[in-house]
Amino acid sequence: MDRFSHWGLRHTTLGNVIVDKVIKEYPNGVYEARVLIPNPKAQTDPTAPKFLEKKGNEGVSTMFPRTWTEDRLKVELEHAFRNRSRVEDTENKWSGITKSGVKVE
Repeated sequence: MDRFSHWGLRHTTLGNVIVDKVIKEYPNGVYEARVLIPNPKAQTDPTAPKFLEKKGNEGVSTMFPRTWTEDRLKVELEHAFRNRSRVEDTENKWSGITKSGVKVE
């Protein structure tokens, strides 16, 4: 597990999410989609489905541009993290802007 895993980072190039349905696309390549996420039970139960529908946020995730490679994603996120600020009224949430201007929270 690398240091990006604990962020709940989901991107199609990482293989840890399947886009089920694109809901909205933005000019910068960011999009909102209904996604399927890995089922932890599938690691020990061969009969369990490998992916499940995401339940939080009404099943919708905001996704980074599909054109971003894993390396590009890491560079963009490291920039946002280095220039982060704490989200008001939270203890452990932060917000930052990638080099390409995409807000990350």
